[in-house]
Amino acid sequence: MMGMAIFMFGMLGVAALLLSSINGSYFSGNASNAITLATSRLERLVYLDEGNADLTAGSHTDTTDPKYTVNWNVTSGVPMSNTRTVTVSVVWSVKGNNRTITLAGVAPEW
Repeated sequence: MMGMAIFMFGMLGVAALLLSSINGSYFSGNASNAITLATSRLERLVYLDEGNADLTAGSHTDTTDPKYTVNWNVTSGVPMSNTRTVTVSVVWSVKGNNRTITLAGVAPEW
């Protein structure tokens, strides 16, 4: 009887670890997708022609993906003249809590 009780407590512990592992894997998958989206957008923005509307100074948003919102901010003349800083943030929600990945890059102004 005592052995069965110890076995049951052990199995409950294993079940809790399994749920924790599943949640961790779910978050990791979402974070990996967000990093891919942010990297792709940052690379695209850094190499756009100067006159493109996506490179005007200020904040921009793309909500074409139903799960992720991509925001970027363009700051001209930072960190030095003839450059622009592009900061890309990807936001998604997990169980009502917003998660964010942010990347930044500096590009020359042509």
